[in-house]
Amino acid sequence: MNRKKVLFIMTHDFHLEGNIGYVYNELVKKDYPLKYYWICKNDLGMGVAPRKLLKTISLFLVKSYHMATANYIFLDNVFLPMAYMKFNAKVKVIQLWHGSGAVKKFGQDCNTGRLARLEYSANQSYTHVIVSSIRVVDQHVTAFGVNRENVYPIGVPRVDFFYESSTQSESLNEFYTNYPELKNKKKILYAPTFRDDEINTPPSIEMNFEKLIESLDESYIILLRLHPHIRKHSYKHNYSNRLYDVSEYYNLNGLLLASDILVTDYSSIIFDYMYLERPMIFYAYDLKSFKDNSRGFYFDYETFVPGPVVKNTDQLINEILNETFNLDMVREFKNTYINENGAHATKRLINLVFSKL
Repeated sequence: MNRKKVLFIMTHDFHLEGNIGYVYNELVKKDYPLKYYWICKNDLGMGVAPRKLLKTISLFLVKSYHMATANYIFLDNVFLPMAYMKFNAKVKVIQLWHGSGAVKKFGQDCNTGRLARLEYSANQSYTHVIVSSIRVVDQHVTAFGVNRENVYPIGVPRVDFFYESSTQSESLNEFYTNYPELKNKKKILYAPTFRDDEINTPPSIEMNFEKLIESLDESYIILLRLHPHIRKHSYKHNYSNRLYDVSEYYNLNGLLLASDILVTDYSSIIFDYMYLERPMIFYAYDLKSFKDNSRGFYFDYETFVPGPVVKNTDQLINEILNETFNLDMVREFKNTYINENGAHATKRLINLVFSKL
């Protein structure tokens, strides 16, 4: 084991605006005597074609070597190969996850069969599971199948963004540099979660965009943000000046800042958007089937979410046009789920994990 080696396994996020990015940037800023190595999502494209063969060799020889010898391993997702590994007792394995809270069930709370068994085995390597608040500890204990003493409610690193006014200004300016035509528009961000049956097929977006766009005046723009699991399937449409597919736009925080209204369903994105204290509408067109036949929820969905629940495009249009948003509900939700320790979650994490450096 190399005491100065840090391995980042980043198989959910593509860019450094997520939890791992915040940790890496803070470590670099502190100038610790560490060496950094990476396993990213694009390292996992295995096969026998020349380019994929090189990735396969790198993953099984080079990347695996770094995993075997690292003193610190950070993850933003479950990494199933860990099910077959046993780490030195001194190695710290830190699960940062990629969501700030939980609405729909995940992990051990919904998966079954071989996947659930592999996940459980992989999760037993964690020495630290970092969560946003004491309010979500129970969900993460059961979802990962870990002991409560391994769950640390110190705040997730990327939420520091919402306490950094200069970083926010940079993100917003960058967004408008990419989309200058949207500067004086009312932007509705539609960010649906993925359904498990959509991973290998193009997502069927159950919204009548034509009717929505026709019902709103031209000051309104729709920003569509598909979940990372399904964003490889581009969404084809005919509303180029009113509907923007921003699924590949790397800076989610910039999108949140630029948006005036969030429309989502069962996504944990609400635990980020709450910091802005702006309107949220919950387009839960398949609520009953999702609850009864899919993952289900940790709470009673309709009383839990901080905004109106709508089941079809007509109801969504009415909520947008009426503008009767109860922001007190959003503030109450924020006050309930905000981290008890306030800002500087990244520094708290680094002090916890790297206390002996």
